[in-house]
Amino acid sequence: MDLGKRAGQFTEAFDASQPSAGIEVVKISPPSPRANAIAERWIASARRECLDRMLITGERHLRLVLGE
Repeated sequence: MDLGKRAGQFTEAFDASQPSAGIEVVKISPPSPRANAIAERWIASARRECLDRMLITGERHLRLVLGE
């Protein structure tokens, strides 16, 4: 399966900029709805459990809250 074909907004320049921010680029195959569903579920849970209930004051605070 060719993992090189992705949505137009994810260019090589975009991928190259992520490691400097501490983000590892992981290419997944387009027809992997389970992987996308798991990520979406985690984001929704984090939003409901943490972000909707408190005011996050910065990146350090966000990382601390999500770490808990």
